[in-house]
Amino acid sequence: MAVAEAVASSLASAQPSKLFAPVFEGFAPEHRLTVLDVGLGLPESLEFFSAYRCRLHFLDLFDEPLVRESQQEYDEPELVQQFADLLQFPEGTRIDVCLFWDFLNYLDMRALRAFSTALKPWLHPGTRGHAMGVLNDQTALPHCEYGIASLDQFNIRPRQGDQLPWYPHPQAQLASKLVGFDIHKAMLLADGRLEILLGASR
Repeated sequence: MAVAEAVASSLASAQPSKLFAPVFEGFAPEHRLTVLDVGLGLPESLEFFSAYRCRLHFLDLFDEPLVRESQQEYDEPELVQQFADLLQFPEGTRIDVCLFWDFLNYLDMRALRAFSTALKPWLHPGTRGHAMGVLNDQTALPHCEYGIASLDQFNIRPRQGDQLPWYPHPQAQLASKLVGFDIHKAMLLADGRLEILLGASR
């Protein structure tokens, strides 16, 4: 293990999950999963997915200049195009699982609609998603990155660099602005955040 990975692992803490396992339930054993993870491809996540037949797309959208610096500079149609340019997948791709972590809270309402609008063409009726949300706009958002330890536990470690400006979206607001997904279930965590199970809109 590299020194940087060893240090990162030593800083990781565990977070139990009750809504991650349902994301993967019901897919046929022979089905090859296509997974979009908008965070870093951390070692434990890669190890977790090694047990599945899957095609992985890791896009660290947290570090994209569009998100970090310029989402306020565009109107909504321009934002849709900007995100569409980032979400370039091979022709015919249909994403089965979207792992958003807390990324959606770093998008203002226009950018949230634009991002999900740009993502929608890659979804199918059985697509599922997982996200971390907030109970209300007073809930603090930790500056962290997520790795998958198991179906019922994440590893959380401090994210490098300064925290981005964030735009907390309580459940009702997220449900009204997110295009292409419905909230199937949400569970309140002890710190006021929400763990959210999403499904493609019918």
